Amino acid sequence: MDNFKGDRSKKIWILTEILALVMFSLFVYFVFTGQENVMEGFIKILTSPTVLITDFLVVGGMGATFLNAFLIFIFNYTLMRLLGTPLNGIAIASFFTVFGFSFFGKNILNILPFYVGGILYSKYEHIEFKDILVTISFTSALAPFISEVAFNIHVLSEYAYINAIVLGILIGFIVTPLAKKMAGFHEGFNLYNLGFTGGILGAVIASVLKLYQFVVVPQRIISIEYD
Repeated sequence: MDNFKGDRSKKIWILTEILALVMFSLFVYFVFTGQENVMEGFIKILTSPTVLITDFLVVGGMGATFLNAFLIFIFNYTLMRLLGTPLNGIAIASFFTVFGFSFFGKNILNILPFYVGGILYSKYEHIEFKDILVTISFTSALAPFISEVAFNIHVLSEYAYINAIVLGILIGFIVTPLAKKMAGFHEGFNLYNLGFTGGILGAVIASVLKLYQFVVVPQRIISIEYD
């Protein structure tokens, strides 16, 4: 049985590595063919509010979008391999969920504060970070808040970037104990507990921001050029 699990894990890692290679190849293709300014598009992705729906294919172009997806993919892949995260169903789900949303909503910049918060929490509770890595990766569903606070053109502040980082670290720090408590709300009948926790936390954050006249305005930037 152990050999079977080991072989399965090895095959899954090989498949993820192939997928990463495909994305990197697409990025390189767009760089060398000169069809678009990839780095300029990538900077636009990093510095734009990313609330739903903000399609990165429109904001930064195809090459920049694949670069962002590749970086997020490699970031989580490297963390999982270095920390030795058990490759179970929920870990695979978190890995590919985060990857899927790297095409809109999440970029390599706005997810980092959550991981910092998670590391601080693991140090505070004297637990291994790998034990909460999946929780933190799912929590990056709230990443658009970070970009919104940092780059909202309607709310200019010299402390905007600092506020965004602090918000992300705070979310990353408190989300693990919150998720454990909120699992009791539905008695375990919700398969995606982090979605429920993130939804509640997101509603609270949005309400607090609105209290201070910071309104998150929905976007509808959708590419009709690419599928």
